[in-house]
Amino acid sequence: MAGSTPEKPDRFTPGSRHRSRTHEAPESAEERRGCRDADEQLLLGFRLMKRLLHSEELSDDTGAVHREVTALMKRLDVPGTLELTGASGTPGALTKGDIDLHLRVEAVDFVAVLARLDEVLSRINLDAWAATLAVFAVPAHRTTELAVTPIGSEHDRRFRLAWERLRSEPELLSEYNGLKLRAFGTPPYDSLKSDFFTSITVR
Repeated sequence: MAGSTPEKPDRFTPGSRHRSRTHEAPESAEERRGCRDADEQLLLGFRLMKRLLHSEELSDDTGAVHREVTALMKRLDVPGTLELTGASGTPGALTKGDIDLHLRVEAVDFVAVLARLDEVLSRINLDAWAATLAVFAVPAHRTTELAVTPIGSEHDRRFRLAWERLRSEPELLSEYNGLKLRAFGTPPYDSLKSDFFTSITVR
């Protein structure tokens, strides 16, 4: 009717089936498969639009970078344990394509390790640095960051607990991927991501 306000379409949420309120749920297995296929195609569209990758797509790169940095640590005689972390190191996680490494060192070695790394790597994310956290850029064909923490420190626990939970709790990983699909590339993304990780590491 002229002058009336048109009804707004239902809001689409990735992963949900977009249909009118009066549409009945499909009865047959074939129809249900069709809906699932449509959902998967829509999610793929969102992922491609935001240029996100599944971590499995980076498995060759992450493995190679981990080996290269492990060899570098040995050449520098840097003690500690080097772990692959972050979304690129978590099966099923969505990632922007960067690689995160975590070097865990004994507290008594922390200052000396930073001095040694300063000789060959560049400090980055200076606003994130703390008494128990340092971050360096690692030269590689993919953006690679190396976080260094003293074993048992607050940042060490936060890093390990967050990604351990995401690897072992599918519902939590789905929530993380949903956050990335909705907010990645938007101004509030970093804040939302930080809040999410805080919520899953608070005991």
